[in-house]
Amino acid sequence: SACRIRMSSALCRNGKIWASNVGSNFPTPVNETRAYWYQLDPTLAFPGSSLPAPNGMMLQNGRLSGGIGVALVTPSVAVNCAEDAVIGFSNGDATKYPEASYVFRLGADAISTTGPIRLLKAGETNYWKTLAGATAPWGLASSSAVDPRDDASLWTLQQYAGTRVGAADADSRWGTRWGRLGFSGTITDQPDSLVVCLGSSAVFQVVASSSNGPLTYHWRKDL
Repeated sequence: SACRIRMSSALCRNGKIWASNVGSNFPTPVNETRAYWYQLDPTLAFPGSSLPAPNGMMLQNGRLSGGIGVALVTPSVAVNCAEDAVIGFSNGDATKYPEASYVFRLGADAISTTGPIRLLKAGETNYWKTLAGATAPWGLASSSAVDPRDDASLWTLQQYAGTRVGAADADSRWGTRWGRLGFSGTITDQPDSLVVCLGSSAVFQVVASSSNGPLTYHWRKDL
C-alpha cells in the first residue's frame, strides 16, 4: 500500500492545476519513496480515483520511482506557457549520497509520461543532522519556477548533500544547485503576425539556429 504525504508544490497554469507530492511504498521488505505529480481541470467533475478518467478532473498524473531502496523526496513542479513541465527533487539511496535531480516533460508528450530522471548535482558526502529528536530536516530549498522574462524557460533549485566541515554528524552540510531548461539557440527571424479570413490557412515561419541539435516548434493561439 502507498502512503501519500502532504502536497509540496502546487500552481495554476492555463486554467489547470498542477501539483506534486511525495509518497512512500512499504510492502515488506521493499522500502521505496516516490515523487508524484498531477494535472487537474477544476471545471470538471471531482475524480473518483487517482487515475485519469473521461470527463473527470484528473487529466493526467505520474509516479517517479528510482526503484527499491531509493528515496525521491521534496518534489517541486513548474509549467511554462506550452505546458512543458519540470519536476525537481532530491534523490538518494544506500549506494549514493543525496543528490539534486529532475525530470522534464514536453507539453506534447504522451499523457502521464515524463523523460528519465536526470542528475542536477551529485551528493558529496553523507548527511545526517537533527534539530530535535530523530528528525533530520531536508527539502527547505526545493523550488521550481518559470522564467518571467520569456514564460518558456524553466528553472529548478534543488538540494544535495554537501561536503562536511568535520567528522561528526552535526557537521553535515547541504547545498543547493540550480538548473535552467530552455532554448539555448538564436532566433534570427521571428514569425510575422497574420490576419486571415475564417477558414483560410495561416503559415508562420521562423529562422533559428542552435548548437544543441535539431529544433522543434510549438505554435499557440491567443497567448
